[in-house]
Amino acid sequence: MIPPCLLRSLLSQNTRRLACLLFAICAVVGVPATASSQASLTGQELYTAACQSCHAPDGRGLPQVHVGFPDAIPDFTDCSYASREAALDWETVVRSGGPSRRFSQRMPAFGGALSPDEIARVVAYIRTLCTESSWPRGEMNLPRATFTEKAFPEDEVVLNGEWVGTGGSRVGTSTLIVEKRVGSRTQWELQLPISVREMPVGSPANWTGVQMGDVSLAIKRTVAHSQSAILSLGGEITLPTGDRTRGFGDGTVKYEPFMLAAVAGPANTFVQVHAGAEIPFRRNVAFTERFARGAVGTTIFIGGRAFSPIAEGLFWKTTRPGAPTNLDWIPQMQVSLSRRQHILGSVGYRMPLTNRDTRSRSLVAYIIWDWFDGPLLGGW
Repeated sequence: MIPPCLLRSLLSQNTRRLACLLFAICAVVGVPATASSQASLTGQELYTAACQSCHAPDGRGLPQVHVGFPDAIPDFTDCSYASREAALDWETVVRSGGPSRRFSQRMPAFGGALSPDEIARVVAYIRTLCTESSWPRGEMNLPRATFTEKAFPEDEVVLNGEWVGTGGSRVGTSTLIVEKRVGSRTQWELQLPISVREMPVGSPANWTGVQMGDVSLAIKRTVAHSQSAILSLGGEITLPTGDRTRGFGDGTVKYEPFMLAAVAGPANTFVQVHAGAEIPFRRNVAFTERFARGAVGTTIFIGGRAFSPIAEGLFWKTTRPGAPTNLDWIPQMQVSLSRRQHILGSVGYRMPLTNRDTRSRSLVAYIIWDWFDGPLLGGW
């Protein structure tokens, strides 16, 4: 076989851009063809044969001057990059090529040269190149439920909304959530709630306009994780930025300690839990509220997109004497909107299980942009 450095020296500039990929494919063809010998190859040996001509023996990626094309090659040793996605996502790109997830067209598809088991071995080896165990595995980057937040630290922008009719009036609430990951286990979060209210039916259309609610700032940190479970603890402080007299705020600073946990089960199933308490600083203005939220779901892949049906339950109760116990459940569906699966949407229907004579059903929805994985208008 011609060495890749000699091959590049013999080719024109335009053809040289494909040299790395051609060499990688030729290397795979050169792997012993018998089933027994193929099965005996380790993930590292398969990586050496099929991947290192572009991704380098150490996984850091060869410089552009060596591969002959301008596309940036990822660094598999960078844990911030390599730990965020599940092995299944990596296997999809190896099997079907970069275009399957709207990555570079120069990443070839190896599904015809490697078996599913061999691809899994290659991916398992690649993921060992991140040697810092403090980074949670991407298997725990599970679908988000509407109100049950994720234990996995993320870089996301979420816009959620709820539309409810109560007592002849209609209220719409939207919350912009900005999440920023810091290091391997920590995440900062900013929540900006905005509400709009319409007067009761029968009166002139009289919207109160855009009203800012109580702004919140939160921090969470993963304290334990494995490939199938994760636990995070955090705290949130809410500022009285909303107009309490018009029902858009509580009129006091509140502190919220909380716990987030999740378990990944077989066949892409998962369970998530979110529990805590909202504690007001001014006890004469608001009462402490205890809450627990949980979500059960699974993910199904159809036509290159992910569909996650989720059943979510909510519990909350204040310390006000005689306060009722509130229970809701929300069937919902999350769908990956972009082929890269970094833009996701969800629609659900919130239904009270208790106190149904005083509480109404509502429509809930959100849009998520995982901005670490790509630009808002890219990857479609």
